[in-house]
Amino acid sequence: MMAPEKRPYITVIVMAYRRTNFLRGALDSLVRQTIDPSEFEVVVLKDFSDPELEGWLPTLPFASRVVTEDIPRMGEMHARGVELARGEVVCFLDDDDRLRPERLERVRDLFLRDPSLVYVHNAYDPIDPEGRPVEAWLRKRPQASESRTVETHRGGERSLPWVQRHGGHANSSAMAFRTSALRPYLPWLSKVPAGIDHTLFAIVTLSGGTLRFEPDRWTEYRVHPSRSHPGIRAGGEDLELREVQRLAITADVLRDMVAHSDAPRLSKRFVEGFCLEVEVTRYLLDPNARLPADRRFDLLRAVRWRGEWYLLVPWVYSFYRAVRPRAAVRSYRARRMRGIQERAE
Repeated sequence: MMAPEKRPYITVIVMAYRRTNFLRGALDSLVRQTIDPSEFEVVVLKDFSDPELEGWLPTLPFASRVVTEDIPRMGEMHARGVELARGEVVCFLDDDDRLRPERLERVRDLFLRDPSLVYVHNAYDPIDPEGRPVEAWLRKRPQASESRTVETHRGGERSLPWVQRHGGHANSSAMAFRTSALRPYLPWLSKVPAGIDHTLFAIVTLSGGTLRFEPDRWTEYRVHPSRSHPGIRAGGEDLELREVQRLAITADVLRDMVAHSDAPRLSKRFVEGFCLEVEVTRYLLDPNARLPADRRFDLLRAVRWRGEWYLLVPWVYSFYRAVRPRAAVRSYRARRMRGIQERAE
């Protein structure tokens, strides 16, 4: 009788969107992992055909599957990856990012050590399209400088300012999840067109498990403004508005998800803060948008929850927008575009 096939402990879901130039680098970073190849599998989800890649993958030392589907929503693609995962732990890897060799081994050890753990977020190194460090990126985006755990149902909301300021909810390639914590929420995830990182973090705050944040840089995050910041290109203001409109759909999905869950205060505050920021930003970018007066004061409360004082800028602009709509929209759009350009340099 043949021995049953060993089940991988980790599933790495590689997400590839209409490009191939960085994908091999992402997969090469998986070949270099220090963990035994039998302990993880790789699922490549892509929306294009690449016979050369599909012929190369079976030669790699780990188990792999390739799924080519034209899935319109980002959330639907992520949900599809989780459905296919056989591992107890899921790690996402965007096709333009890379993992440091020790990343999967460290993630495995953390999850094995703590059965209550549902989420691990590690720090990352930003790199440019050529793979060179982009240290300026980190000066504007501080990351965790210490290990920290957060209990989602035991006063976890008190850690929300720290999580927000240190990007503990950002960059899906720096996130790892216990698969069982994601699966109940796939119907909501599949409806999300944008804001995947926020959605995934919101989901694990509903799980009742422990969140862990690590200062070690186990991920390399590719910074290239043409993808991350569409506002850099000509006509960018309209692209920015369309992106915020997509985020508004995500906000509605997250509200519905929380409403149908036994949500702790951490989840409620995180989701409400996200929804408020999206709602006010849309109001400031779209001269035809409306904002109830009480939402301005709700945003002020969210500033305190999140400990992110930059939100005072849109809060002040919201009053200007109520008095001089078109002038306020022009001014805020110009300010936002300058900020995007500065962050992308």
